[in-house]
Amino acid sequence: MSNEMWCNLNGHIQSSGETLFSSADDSFRLRYGIYETYLYEKGRLEYAALHWERLHKGMSLLGFTIPNHFSERFFSEQAGEMMTRNRLHDLVRIRIQVFTGDYAAPYVPQFLIEAFPLEKPMTEWLPNGIEIALLPGFQKEITEVSNCKISHNKHFIPARDMMAEQGLDDVLLLNTQGRVAESAMANLFWIRNGVVYTPPLSEGCLAGTIRAVIIACLREHRVPFEEQACSLQTLRDADELFLCNSIRKIRWVRKMEDRYYTDVMSRQLYRLLQADPVQD
Repeated sequence: MSNEMWCNLNGHIQSSGETLFSSADDSFRLRYGIYETYLYEKGRLEYAALHWERLHKGMSLLGFTIPNHFSERFFSEQAGEMMTRNRLHDLVRIRIQVFTGDYAAPYVPQFLIEAFPLEKPMTEWLPNGIEIALLPGFQKEITEVSNCKISHNKHFIPARDMMAEQGLDDVLLLNTQGRVAESAMANLFWIRNGVVYTPPLSEGCLAGTIRAVIIACLREHRVPFEEQACSLQTLRDADELFLCNSIRKIRWVRKMEDRYYTDVMSRQLYRLLQADPVQD
């Protein structure tokens, strides 16, 4: 069986080894545009409607001319075709990047769809937790596109380099007000005295799909919850921290700087989300 992988460039299936574009290439990842990362599990693309809503909003805000055939169904079908072509049927990460080669708006969108197999532990609870720290020298702007997954964000390379150099699992990002907005790869939640908190979207954080699912789950089960601006001191005073995204779900933070955290309520929330997911 061939190990060759395939990607979809503007509706045309190409060998990943021959295409001009790849998410492994930093120059491509940082092109002007937007991207979404889907998880395929248990026979379905998770939260496809939420991903499409954010992708469509981002394209509009960035000045793309959105073709009539672009839709949730279109990209779901394209993703399904990529999994079939690559013989991926179990746990899969789908990455869709919309980009442009134009130099002025309105931009004509191009898209690249890639499919990658995942190991099961990627979405399972991590009993040893993760370690994080603050990314220094960077502040995320609070703009109308801050809530979307913008590919040309400037934190990508320094965040990746810092994690590799210091053996970290993720890094926290400040916004231009000097408050903690999110991490480089996920939304942030913290717990203090039995109340679950997360920064509001007005702080410039990503409007994450799993963030929305967790908030809905908390409200459904009447778990005390608030959206609140967050300082580093807020996190130092917290009982628990956890990060969330569409691929890794909930990952509890064991250590930030010299502060260690427990995982009692974070673990309960993970189990609650797994047992009673909010579907789109």
